[in-house]
Amino acid sequence: MKRAQALETLVDDVKELLDKISDEQEPAIKELRGRIEDAINSTKHARKSASAHIGRYAKTVDRYITGYPRLGFLTGLIVGGLIVYAAGFFGSEDSGEGSEESEE
Repeated sequence: MKRAQALETLVDDVKELLDKISDEQEPAIKELRGRIEDAINSTKHARKSASAHIGRYAKTVDRYITGYPRLGFLTGLIVGGLIVYAAGFFGSEDSGEGSEESEE
């Protein structure tokens, strides 16, 4: 949520700055203004698109778990087990290096 607020603050600050320099009629200022407005619009569109994708995936997972609760539970156990295994596997490489140094 902090990132969303920071993004909104940045967009508001940029719009305020653009309003301050809106009196300038130089072509470079007009081009910069257009590029900034395009970037703001594409950022807003990307946020809406990402939210829609996340919502769609959440609904799919919810229907899967609601329709097949036992299979959903087993899938959760398997995925959780894989995450724990991967964390232990990759974490053991880091801790193994430190133990070799302490033995010397």
